[in-house]
Amino acid sequence: MSIKDSLRDGLKQSMKSKDASTSTVIRSLLSEISYSEKESADVDESKTLKLVQKAIARRKDSAVQYAQAQRQDLADKENFDISVLERYIPKPFSQDEMKSLINTVLNEAKLNIAELDGRSMGQVIKEFTAKAAGRASGGDASKLIKEMKNQQ
Repeated sequence: MSIKDSLRDGLKQSMKSKDASTSTVIRSLLSEISYSEKESADVDESKTLKLVQKAIARRKDSAVQYAQAQRQDLADKENFDISVLERYIPKPFSQDEMKSLINTVLNEAKLNIAELDGRSMGQVIKEFTAKAAGRASGGDASKLIKEMKNQQ
């Protein structure tokens, strides 16, 4: 089931249970996705995932700013929105899963971790992010590759 379908199901569930707060959060995200589809016809699952992740990142930033401004009520609302949106994204990779995927990418490219230079590391990270499908970022991969190189 796609993220958009999951969101629609979640909206139906929240409306049936009369959960107005959850419905509002899901509606706003569905609206954002629809707007994106109108702007660009090639909105696929990965772009939808990026939209959800951006919405989460915006809300995290807002929650921090509200907390710094001593507005805990607004920060709590943003944190609630984050918890709702996180239900619709795939679970992030664990460290072991990331290491396994990095090793797979290295094996496919016939590279050794010790031989990586800047250019080949960039290629590995690019391939990693493509295979991770939103479950881990290139920054996470970069940090882990550097740790793996230092352990060698």
